[in-house]
Amino acid sequence: MKILYSFIFVILSQFMFCQVKTYKFEDIIQYRMKSDFYSDFLNILSTKDNKVNLLITQTPMGNYATIKIGENMYVVYSDENSKNFQIDFEGTKEMLGANFLISDNPNINDLNTKNKNVFQIKKENKEEKVLNNTCEIYSVTEKKNSENIITKICIDPKSSINTVPFFNSNINLKGLIYKIGNVYSLEKIGRIKDIIKNEKNSTIENDFIISFDEKAAIDNYKKQYKKYKKQNKG
Repeated sequence: MKILYSFIFVILSQFMFCQVKTYKFEDIIQYRMKSDFYSDFLNILSTKDNKVNLLITQTPMGNYATIKIGENMYVVYSDENSKNFQIDFEGTKEMLGANFLISDNPNINDLNTKNKNVFQIKKENKEEKVLNNTCEIYSVTEKKNSENIITKICIDPKSSINTVPFFNSNINLKGLIYKIGNVYSLEKIGRIKDIIKNEKNSTIENDFIISFDEKAAIDNYKKQYKKYKKQNKG
């Protein structure tokens, strides 16, 4: 009987400490990112309740991903034949640059909030049509050192979909972004299964189910961070 109790305790312990969660992405918003020579794409995949988002940037050099869970956003990767995502240590370091040395917290959204710039929003009282829908034009002025950097954003502020935080969580606007300057433009929006069906894509819906253990991934990142700091001391 003692052996049986021990076995049950081991099973319960494993269950308690296992925090792997599975997410099924059902909706997609795709933006085209224009450059001088080619176009990249930003795909925002969302769960049904829109509480978890996977952002995948497609470029000719490869794909890059971040996952947003609530207010937390992490640079992530998965092995080629795996749907289990991990926090990408090198990717986080590259994205944060010098700010990487400030904290061992891999939440890139948190660091962005702490180092936010000042933005001024002005409604231009002009409209534009994108994908047969009307959006309103706003000027966003970023005060950076002694310069004023102005960007025109075309957005539907009445939309229940809010894509502003995926571009800049510090801008005081809400709504579905259709265009950002001449760089980002909305390409498609809808249910993943419908888009797959319409495009006769061979990708199946199960390809949009992933697993991610947030706590274990953060702990592993912090171990790598500690090791990196120790090796690069001074």
